[in-house]
Amino acid sequence: MNADTAQACRRPVFARLLLASLLFGWLTICRGADRDTAEVMRQKLQYSQAVLRGIALQDFVVVKTNAQQLVNLSKLSGWQARQGPEYELFSVEFRRRAEALVEAAEAKNVDAATLAYTQLTFSCVSCHKYLRSGSAQKVLFRLPPPSATTSSSSKVAP
Repeated sequence: MNADTAQACRRPVFARLLLASLLFGWLTICRGADRDTAEVMRQKLQYSQAVLRGIALQDFVVVKTNAQQLVNLSKLSGWQARQGPEYELFSVEFRRRAEALVEAAEAKNVDAATLAYTQLTFSCVSCHKYLRSGSAQKVLFRLPPPSATTSSSSKVAP
């Protein structure tokens, strides 16, 4: 075997090793991003639950503090579960609702806080549906018709 033949045999091995190490590095980065996103989403749930507790107790300091944490959380890199204009729309909507919660808490308006919290929750559910389906057009901030959410036996009297 001459030197040229030996070198030609090593090239594919080197290329495969390089490709494998790049793939491993990319997967490691992706898994790290997934872990970051999972942690951010876990924190989102905790802050959201604290906001609900604050609304129920009319503790506007708790509502404001945790709503502001939600705003801040939505700006972190770990928040970005996906890249793209649709996901950005969901993020902006979430942030707007969290900011509305902050404003409602500052005004000590439990009704406005309740509405903002409901809309915030709806934006979360819509985004999670989008992420599972991959189609923003199916779920983009659409409320179901009233007949789909209430039955005639469960309607509350005025």
